[in-house]
Amino acid sequence: MPVKSNARVEPGDVLFRIDPRSYQYRVDQLKARLVETEAYVAQLKEAYDGARAQTQATRTQLALSERYETEVASTKQQLAAS
Repeated sequence: MPVKSNARVEPGDVLFRIDPRSYQYRVDQLKARLVETEAYVAQLKEAYDGARAQTQATRTQLALSERYETEVASTKQQLAAS
């Protein structure tokens, strides 16, 4: 104990010290958890970006299919009219 019983103390004198080991252990645990969570978020972002790209490709394919169907229907009408 840095201060003796009934000793005069001055501002800034250390009165006691707290053992930081239990707190440091918890801080280390939380830092490790943060690293894991950040890695998981990065994976989710990558999956999200992939899903967005796939969605856009699917929309493009749908638009092309709809255009093709319109052209086929138009051709059928022209053939039927002639």
